[in-house]
Amino acid sequence: MKYAEDYTIDEIMIVAMAREIKDNDLIFQGITTPLAGAAIMLARETHARNASHLYFLGVNPVMHDISQVMIKPENFLGKVYGLLGINEFWNRQQRGGIDLMFLRPAQIDKWGNANMTLIGDKVKPTIRFSGGVGTADMLVLAQRIVYYAPHHEKKVFVKKIDYITGAGHLENGEWRKKMNIRSQGPTKVISNLAIMNFETENKQMKLESVHPGISIEEVIENTGFELVIPDKVPETEPPIETELKLIREKIDPNNFRKIEMPKHKEAMIEKLTNLQKNLE
Repeated sequence: MKYAEDYTIDEIMIVAMAREIKDNDLIFQGITTPLAGAAIMLARETHARNASHLYFLGVNPVMHDISQVMIKPENFLGKVYGLLGINEFWNRQQRGGIDLMFLRPAQIDKWGNANMTLIGDKVKPTIRFSGGVGTADMLVLAQRIVYYAPHHEKKVFVKKIDYITGAGHLENGEWRKKMNIRSQGPTKVISNLAIMNFETENKQMKLESVHPGISIEEVIENTGFELVIPDKVPETEPPIETELKLIREKIDPNNFRKIEMPKHKEAMIEKLTNLQKNLE
C-alpha cells in the first residue's frame, strides 16, 4: 500500500467518506451531492463491494462518470438494477433499512443538529433553501448519518443554528434514548479541514483527526463553538495511489466533485454547463 502525495482536499474528503461505508451497507445519497456519490462508488470499487447504493430511488446505478449521470438523469435511469417507489422507500426506512446516509447541511451545531431550511429570521430569512426534503425523517430513521462540509467555517459550524431541519443529539445527548430511537443519528462530520465525531459521553462533537497540513488551531479558529479536543489528535490517513487513480480516471474524470469546493465552484459550473450541452 502506497500513499499518494499529490491529492487534493476534495479527494481526501471522498476517501474519508468512503471509509465510513461497510460491506453490505445500503447507502442513501441525495441529488447534487457528487462528493458523496464519488465516495460510495469508491467504496464499492474497493472494500465494500457488497454495499448497495441508493440514489434518488434508483438502486445500484452503474456509474463510471458521476458528471454524466447527475447532469442527465435519463442516463442514470437506464443504468440501474432496480427502482424503488416512494412508498417502498419510506417503508424500507421505517424498518431501519437504510444503513448510512451522507448529508451536507448549511449549518451544524456541536450536538449534530442540522439546518437545511433557512438562514436568518424564520419569518423574513436572509436565505431560504429548498428545504429538508425528508431530512427530519432520515435523521431519525437511517442507522448512521455522516455529515460532510466542504466549507469548514464559523457560519457553517455555528453555536446556535437558525432552524433545526433535522435533530442530532438533543437534550445533552439523552434525547434519542428517551424517545426510544434506535438509530445512532449523526456519527461523523468530514470537512475540508478535519474529521469530527460524537464519541463523547454527552454526544458533543469531538475532533478526531486533522487533514495533513492543517493545524488543530486552524480547526478551532474556524469553528463557532467549543470542540472537544482529545490529548492526541492524529492526522487523517491520506488516500492511497489506487484510490486516487479510481477517483480521477474512472469515477470522476470530469472533476464534477469540485463543484462543491469553494475555490472551484464557478469554474466548474461553466465547465459542466458546456458538458451538459454536449450530452444533449
